[in-house]
Amino acid sequence: MEFNTKTSTYKLATQKDVNKIKKTTIHKMMTQIIGIEDFEDVVIKNKPIMGILRTLTGYSMVLRVSSADPYLLSDADFTSFENTLLSLTYGLDFDLKLERSTRNQNFKKYMEFIDLTSKKVKCSDYLLKYKENLFKEFKNMEKQTGASVKSNYIIVYSDDPNRAVAKKELLDRANYLLRVLQDSNFRLSVVGNMDLIQYVFNKFHMGEYVDLEKFIESDAFNIVVEKVGENIVPFETISDEFIELKISEEEEKKAKEELELREKLSPKEYKKYQKKIKKEQANYEKKHKKELEEFNILSTSYTEIIKPDVFMEKSDYIQLGSISYVRCLAVTTLPSSINVFTLNSLNNIENMEINISLQKLNDARMSKVLRNESNKIISNIHLKEKQTGALEHAQRKMAANIEGLIEAIETNSDKLFSAQIIIKLWSNNLIELENMTKTVKENFEKTAMNLRVLFKDQKNAFMTTLPTPVIAYKESKKNFTAGAASCLIPNGCTHLRHSEGRFIGRSLITNFPIILDHFICQKPDQPESEMYSNSNVYIVGKSGSGKSSFLKLQIARSLLIGDVHVIFDPHGEYKKMIDKLGGKYVYLRNGIKTGINPLEIKVIIDDITKEKTVPVNEKIAEITALINNFIATYRKDNVGLVGAEITTVTEAVRAIYEERGITSNPESLFEINDNGEKVKKNLPTLSDLKLELERNKEKLPEVAEMMKIITGDGIMSLFDCQTDEEIAHMLDTRLVCFSLKELDDVTKTYAMTTLLNWLWAMFSAWELAGIQKNIDIDEGWLLSKHKQSLEILENYSRSGRKYMISLTIASQSIQEFLGTPEGKAILDACSFKYIFRQDAKLSNEIGEYFGLSDSAKNKLPNFQKGQCIIATEIGNLMAQVDLFDSEKDFATTSGGMNNEK
Repeated sequence: MEFNTKTSTYKLATQKDVNKIKKTTIHKMMTQIIGIEDFEDVVIKNKPIMGILRTLTGYSMVLRVSSADPYLLSDADFTSFENTLLSLTYGLDFDLKLERSTRNQNFKKYMEFIDLTSKKVKCSDYLLKYKENLFKEFKNMEKQTGASVKSNYIIVYSDDPNRAVAKKELLDRANYLLRVLQDSNFRLSVVGNMDLIQYVFNKFHMGEYVDLEKFIESDAFNIVVEKVGENIVPFETISDEFIELKISEEEEKKAKEELELREKLSPKEYKKYQKKIKKEQANYEKKHKKELEEFNILSTSYTEIIKPDVFMEKSDYIQLGSISYVRCLAVTTLPSSINVFTLNSLNNIENMEINISLQKLNDARMSKVLRNESNKIISNIHLKEKQTGALEHAQRKMAANIEGLIEAIETNSDKLFSAQIIIKLWSNNLIELENMTKTVKENFEKTAMNLRVLFKDQKNAFMTTLPTPVIAYKESKKNFTAGAASCLIPNGCTHLRHSEGRFIGRSLITNFPIILDHFICQKPDQPESEMYSNSNVYIVGKSGSGKSSFLKLQIARSLLIGDVHVIFDPHGEYKKMIDKLGGKYVYLRNGIKTGINPLEIKVIIDDITKEKTVPVNEKIAEITALINNFIATYRKDNVGLVGAEITTVTEAVRAIYEERGITSNPESLFEINDNGEKVKKNLPTLSDLKLELERNKEKLPEVAEMMKIITGDGIMSLFDCQTDEEIAHMLDTRLVCFSLKELDDVTKTYAMTTLLNWLWAMFSAWELAGIQKNIDIDEGWLLSKHKQSLEILENYSRSGRKYMISLTIASQSIQEFLGTPEGKAILDACSFKYIFRQDAKLSNEIGEYFGLSDSAKNKLPNFQKGQCIIATEIGNLMAQVDLFDSEKDFATTSGGMNNEK
């Protein structure tokens, strides 16, 4: 295409034009409203993290707070929960901003993770289609009305005029909060890097998502890096473990010098000193005007992204875009008493924020004010009673309360705070905004709280809710004691959302999406990794509670992130799912060889030398334990190998490996065939072990005779064979299921224990290092009946972490495991426990074991299908397992989760 017309040319803006724009009222107002100049680093674990907001008036930091679900805490734990909050407010000597917010669910990052991971592994067509359907469900959840999630934050800040002192003061205050709120009931973490920019962005663009990584990938900020010579810190997740925030040595030195100077100078002298510093700063800027102007033209700050399209203050709302409106309301009256649930229960409207400015009042000054108020009331009482002759009971009670408060303050047994509660409502249209306002006011009125829409004060209230030291709105302040102020601190479980886990469902209290990574303990780069000791899972629930359906959901969803699963199916319930997901289903039958050799041995990586080795001694111990368990099953009183029998079996196992020249050297597993090719040796089998034991029959005649049952043509000889190549490569499909349906109970137990031994060899192989491997045992009571079987499970639960193995056990009753020390050890070694509906008679026992409240115990028998309590090492919460339409085809079972979402 040819252009015959002359194109227009335009002159670019000069620095003079830029300065003129900066002097306009609109530009000044936008800068003042946002109040954030830039993002700065804080050192966490010797790493710089972008976690500090430099504002026009000081510095601030955003901390994400999450807690145990208070509804689930026992009386003792709830008392500890309240004491933690009370100790926080009692020791507080600086101002805070508190925030409870609701926002739309966003699965963008999580879907990107699943998509990336699933492309690295082989997925069947059905599994790929399942992924597409799962993504559609996530997107539908994002659009659902009332499906917003709750988040809690504490904003700590300092507005000291000296920058160095302000930063030091900020980190000292943040460290205090991190120390106090870092216990078994609370989790406090620094919001930093991407999360911090997204958080600030949402203060002006509620419900939107900024893909900052795209800007960085396209070098949108690269010019700043080249100009200033700074490094943009890699954006990594902040750890939730206890951390000590630090500033640089240079800043620490400057702050110390400034504070020492303040002690030496009188207030008048210090004022002169400040004027001198300001004058020197102005002279510096004048002298380096050209360099600063050049920097301003070239620099691109993250703050440019967070700015709203417009900021138009109307009489009772603010417009931030063409279809973006926000309204601020203030709480003008409060009930006589509140608790930790009061504000949580009111934060139930989508796109709503509850913002609180908490200010510590001066004790001496407040004592004087209260004393004057008390004197006025007492004088008024005497005057009225003299005039009317009637006692003023209400006034006398008020005076007594004030006197009690004065005594508490003067004896340092209580503190006084001033708090201002501002509600922010967001909407895309004004009609909806009016409806939201009406609903929220009605909800607050039910708890004796009156809300007032702020007239001609919207801008000031909005600025007060931002994560800066600014308190622009000065009205509607109420006084609180330390106990009442502790109830203002946000609480509720919002931290069980790992970045690389499986989607579980939603919190029943906060509606927060629950994404758990059962292997997080083996990922030191992930937050909270050190808080979990293992990757094992226990699922308990009576028939029809949704237990088996939940297990199937977790298997299918984790296949999309590269996990390997081996399932023990006692009732033939998994065949349909395995076929659809492209797995292998293996039938186990008495007398028919399975193609699985329990004496299979693989090369592993030695823990100490980090070199490849063949664990011969470990294998000898495993096979000895296998024979011991088998003998105990058939002997009287379930007695296993005793005395010389143990050593004889051990030596026999050693002998059959030595006979084939198998040592700790990996090369000993191979031989050269007639064609000169290097091939794998045939490994010993149970028949070889039987022949070796028969050579020592005089030492253990009973054992040698009983070996006939599991070898040759014996009724339980299904494992007396070499490992079939097809079976060995079944793990390549990442999904294998062994059907135990056609085996009797005794053979079923033997088969499960033998398979567990074989799987240990397969899963510990160096080829599978770094791959997440799962063993899923439905109806775990089959193994809980035998002490020997429990010992194998206990070994898995304790040592599986070393080889990235997760053991998942599902059972109908917890009594099956609480009855033996081994069973209790297995439960204790499960970092993740899912408790579905239980019989009323078992609720107390379960509640006692997990430390649940009486209300939680009472709810257990009344749970709907799919509802459960998730108990982890860092807290418990009530959850709803989401079963999507695309999963009903394979996840529902008779008596399982119903067909409702």
